[in-house]
Amino acid sequence: MRLSILFIQHYYHPYIQLLPDRVILTEFHCNYLLKLYYLKDQIMFISKQDIHMGLMEQATDDKIHTRTISLSTYPAKNNCVIVEGILKDDRTVGIYLATGESKPPGTIHQMIIRMLVGPPGMTIQDVEVEMVDVPRDECFETKSGIDKLKGLQVKSGFTAKVKDLIGGNKGCAHMTTLVTSMGHEVIQGYYTFFANTNQHQSESTTSDAYKKGMNNFLEDTCHVWRKGGLLITKLKQGLQKNIE
Repeated sequence: MRLSILFIQHYYHPYIQLLPDRVILTEFHCNYLLKLYYLKDQIMFISKQDIHMGLMEQATDDKIHTRTISLSTYPAKNNCVIVEGILKDDRTVGIYLATGESKPPGTIHQMIIRMLVGPPGMTIQDVEVEMVDVPRDECFETKSGIDKLKGLQVKSGFTAKVKDLIGGNKGCAHMTTLVTSMGHEVIQGYYTFFANTNQHQSESTTSDAYKKGMNNFLEDTCHVWRKGGLLITKLKQGLQKNIE
């Protein structure tokens, strides 16, 4: 196989390397690098090197869908917090719904859920939902199901309990996704509220109760707070010292 060096220079620059005794032509493929070594217009040999290409380099066009979930916590009366979750689905291309109707680009789902969370533990005392954008009128039928969450505590098993109460054909899949995501915000937000309130109090029974509550909550939630680990042991030792 013969190939003019001038041809290579013209069509493959800057992926060509001219050396005194040979020419190296580099070709980039999807998942490997191909080098062709030429001597006097003839291929000497070919080397193939596997390379790792970033996933986004394999995208063939701009994004077609974006889901955003925004979670916020606000302090409320009686040692409670209000946790707000917003889910929004935006599509940048037109689609056809499962039943055949066409849907232009734009927002297809947008819903807001607010929970009042407080003692005992992190209990959902009240809840409300706004369905701002939904693809079908039938979606509004799922709104009342959110009331099943009243009285539910945010603790181990929360996600499974939510799915049991409003998941599947009992409710809206996107609402269920938002509520389960809000469980994490309840934990972070309520902890922030409690910690901020506690810092203004002296080392007292209230402070010990706070530490005990944190111990019960944090234990085995992750590797850092594992039972028997350094941090959870230090927290328990501090409690024991105050008792003595």
